[in-house]
Amino acid sequence: MNPLFDPTLILIIVLFTLSLTFKFYNKEVIALITLFAAGLILRYWAVQLDPFLHEWDERYHALVARNMMDNPFVPTLRKMPILPYDYRWWCCNNIWLHKQPLFLWQIALSMKVFGVSEFAVRFPSMLMGALMILVVYRICMLALGDKNVAYLSALLLSVSNFQFKLISGVVGMDHNDMAFSFYILLSIWALFEYYKSGKLKWAIWVGVFAGCAILNKWLVGLLVYTSWLIFIFSSQVVKKDKELKLSHLLLSVLVCMIVFLPWQIYTLLRFPVEASYELIYNSRHLFEVVESKSGDVLYYIINSNFYYGNYTWILLIAGICASLYLYRRNRYVMSLLIYLFVAYIFFSVIAQTKLVSYISIIAPVVFIVISIGINALLNLINRNKYVYQLVSIFLLITVLDINRFAIAFCKDDWHKRKLHNTSIYKRVHSQIPSDIKYVFNLPEFEDVEFMFYNNNLTAHHFCPSYEDFTIISKRKLKIAVFKEHYGYGIPDYVSKYPYTYIINEDLY
Repeated sequence: MNPLFDPTLILIIVLFTLSLTFKFYNKEVIALITLFAAGLILRYWAVQLDPFLHEWDERYHALVARNMMDNPFVPTLRKMPILPYDYRWWCCNNIWLHKQPLFLWQIALSMKVFGVSEFAVRFPSMLMGALMILVVYRICMLALGDKNVAYLSALLLSVSNFQFKLISGVVGMDHNDMAFSFYILLSIWALFEYYKSGKLKWAIWVGVFAGCAILNKWLVGLLVYTSWLIFIFSSQVVKKDKELKLSHLLLSVLVCMIVFLPWQIYTLLRFPVEASYELIYNSRHLFEVVESKSGDVLYYIINSNFYYGNYTWILLIAGICASLYLYRRNRYVMSLLIYLFVAYIFFSVIAQTKLVSYISIIAPVVFIVISIGINALLNLINRNKYVYQLVSIFLLITVLDINRFAIAFCKDDWHKRKLHNTSIYKRVHSQIPSDIKYVFNLPEFEDVEFMFYNNNLTAHHFCPSYEDFTIISKRKLKIAVFKEHYGYGIPDYVSKYPYTYIINEDLY
C-alpha cells in the first residue's frame, strides 16, 4: 500500500485538522480531546511500523520483561545458562539488574494482557506518551492559565519525533527513558497541584511519582525537588509562604524513599554480587566515559534539533527570555526553568557519559518554554487567530520532522534482514525437537531476540568454543545449531557431535 493512502495516517491527519479547527473556534475541550486522540493514534501507528525488536536496547528490555512474567522479582536475561558467563556483561548474563524494574513490570503486565508481541512490549510507552499530552496541558494551565500556551505545548509534544523513536524502540534506552520521562513529568504536575492548593495529598503524590521515576532509572528522578528546595529556603519564602512547608517536603521525600528503596534492599540481599556491581557501574557514568559514550559540554545543545525539531533552539531562547522577563515572579514558570537548567547542567557538565536519550526527560518542559516564547512573540505582532493557526501548523510540521518521519517507510537492507530473521525466529520452534533446550550459531546478539520468541529455549550467538563445548558433550545434552551462514560457521566438534540437530534455515 502506498503510505500516502494509509488509512491510519489519513485518520491522524483528519484528527489534527479537526483539533486545529476546534481551537480556531475556541472549542478548547474538544480541541484537546481530538489532539489527544490524534497523538494516541499516531503513537499506535508508530509502534507497529517495525514488527521486530530493535537492537539497542529494546530486545534486552523485552526479554527480561518476558521472563519477569513468570517471576517478577527475579529479573533474568538468559534463564537457563549452560555455558560460563560474566555477571558484569549486561548483554549476556543471567541475573539482569542493569535497569530498575518498574518499566519492565509494566511491559510484563502488558504482555500478560495482550500476549507476547512487539506491540505489547511497546504499549505501555505508547500509552504514557499519549497521556503526557494531557499532563503537559494541565501543567501549563496551572502555571499560566493560558489556553494558547497550553495547547501549543500539548501540540508540540503530540508530534514529538524523538518520542516516537523512544516509543517504537528505535533509540537506545527506549521504553526505559520513556517511563522515566513520564513519571518525572507526573511528579512536576503533582508539585504544581501542591503549589496551587497547598494540600498535603499532592506532596505525597510528588513522592510517589518521584519514587516511581527512580524505580525506572535512578536518582535523577529527584529532579522535582530542586525547585521546591530553592523556594523553601529562599529568603522570600522561608517565613512568609505557608503553602510550602518544610514538613511536607520531608514527608514527600520519605514517601519517595518508601517507593524505591525496598527494591534496592531486596536486590542487595537476594543478588548481592550483581546488585553491588550495578550500583558501582551506574555511578561510573558520572565520573568517566562508559562504553565509549563520550561528548563535550555542548553535546545536547548541538543535538537539540534531534530532540525538539529543526531550528527550535531559536524558539527555546525566545522562551527562556520571555519567561525571565514576563514571568520572573511566577513560581511555576521559574520551576520549569530550574528543571531545564539543572538537567542540562547535570548531563552536559557533571555526567561524563553522554547518551542521546538522557536529556529526553526534560523535553516536555522544553516544549512548554518554547510555547511561552512563541506566545510572547505572537503577542508582540498583534496576534490574530489566522496567524496563530499558521504558526501552529508550521510548528507541527517542524517538530514532527517530515524528513525523518518519512524514513519509517524506507525498508533498506537492514530492515529486510531484520524482518527475514525475525520471521524465522517466530516459526522455527515447530522444527526443533521438543527435547532440545539449547540453540547455537545465531547472528551476534540475536540470541536475545530468539529467546524472546522462544521462551523455553536458551540461545547463544556463534558456536561455543571447544572448551565450552566439553561442558555440553560431557552431559550428552541435545542441542540445535543453525546451519552455516555468512561469518557463522560450524566447527567439526559441533557438527560431528551425535546429539546435534541442524536447523535448516538461512539466516542473514
